[in-house]
Amino acid sequence: MRKGAFIAFLFSGFIYAQTTTIEDKVVARVGDEVITLSELNELYENYKNFYPNLSERDLKQSILQELINNKLILQAAKKDTTIARPGAEEINRALEERIKLFEQQYGSENFEDMLKSQGLTREALKEMYRENISDEILVQRYIDKYVRPKIQVTPQEVRNFYDQYKDSLKEPDLYRISHILIKVSVDSAQESAALKKAQSLYNQIKKGASFEDLANRYSDDRESASYGGKIGTIPKNFFPPEVQEKLDKLNPGEVSEPIR
Repeated sequence: MRKGAFIAFLFSGFIYAQTTTIEDKVVARVGDEVITLSELNELYENYKNFYPNLSERDLKQSILQELINNKLILQAAKKDTTIARPGAEEINRALEERIKLFEQQYGSENFEDMLKSQGLTREALKEMYRENISDEILVQRYIDKYVRPKIQVTPQEVRNFYDQYKDSLKEPDLYRISHILIKVSVDSAQESAALKKAQSLYNQIKKGASFEDLANRYSDDRESASYGGKIGTIPKNFFPPEVQEKLDKLNPGEVSEPIR
């Protein structure tokens, strides 16, 4: 697992953030700060699909070590008065970029649904994670100043590392997916109309129509529609089994029939 990877990933689990209870078990202490079992388990669930060749124990140990490293670096960075603190504009820009990334990955509508399920708005989400992003920027500046200049890796060291860990370094299967979303109402008549519309779009694509053009014109996911239906790169087995089964049967560039 690449060192420092999790400092860039911590924010990505925000939709699933849980409130720590007083009964939550403490698995590590770093100065006055603690790392809880629920925090460790949550990150494990978020990232286990990205490291399918690592056992649960090994992945959790790696996550815990990264959490400890991050807290140690952050504490050192906060004490270092020579490192510039990020300003409000920089933090706002980083928050917007991160949110846009997840909208592209999960689709605008799914993202909004996840926010609603947590009782959050976009602005409330930004305020919740403003400090996290500020800390992330500060840590990166500390690494750039003190850690990165000291890193010297020889080609032989790279080869030795690869030979030792090549089985666990294999990339998980990934899909780069585009979709055209047609909303389906609980009303039977509207549901039938939506299914007919989806089938019509599929037939047009099979006859040579541009998928990107149809997505831009007809998809109800307006965020991905502006990108020709692209929703980003998704790890295998991220989707429900009934969807995954259909994806496994597709060849690169092939379009599936409508999936309900």
